[in-house]
Amino acid sequence: MAKNVAILVGLPGSGKTLAGEFFIKNHLPVVRMGDLTLTYLKKKKLIFSEKNENKARRELREKFGNDIYAVSCLDKVKKMMNKHNLVIIEGMRSPSEWQYFQKNLPKAKIIYLEADKKIRFDRLSKRQPRPLTKSEIELREKYEVNKLQISKLKKSADFMVKNNNDVAKFYSDLKNLSSNL
Repeated sequence: MAKNVAILVGLPGSGKTLAGEFFIKNHLPVVRMGDLTLTYLKKKKLIFSEKNENKARRELREKFGNDIYAVSCLDKVKKMMNKHNLVIIEGMRSPSEWQYFQKNLPKAKIIYLEADKKIRFDRLSKRQPRPLTKSEIELREKYEVNKLQISKLKKSADFMVKNNNDVAKFYSDLKNLSSNL
């Protein structure tokens, strides 16, 4: 069987983490691109907060380039591909990262997750353990749309999954999609 990679993309609150949990429950490995941020914060001995995470993401991209998150997880993805036919990457956010993955994982596919803004904001404001304020959500979304250009990834998506309903519907949609990966 061919080795494939599927990359979860979407604005904050669209369901990337929930989709990752679905794939883990279905015995597929998931690599979280955001783990780089958490590692950075631990190394700097900073508390996990949206303010520190935002600062860390910006510093890492400014210092190492917009593809740093893709670069940092590639080895882990390739190791998992030795044992699994499908590996999921959670959290791609920029065309730079996509270009890096296309060069290094030419069979990779994008799954773009989409949810209405009001629903995403509601989810993020209630998210545990890190709920966000409306201004934090707006700042993060503005950064991802304007600076990272996440919207361009929607145009490159191989699959689109709408996540405006309950978890059961979202999981059902992901299960239907899984047979095409």
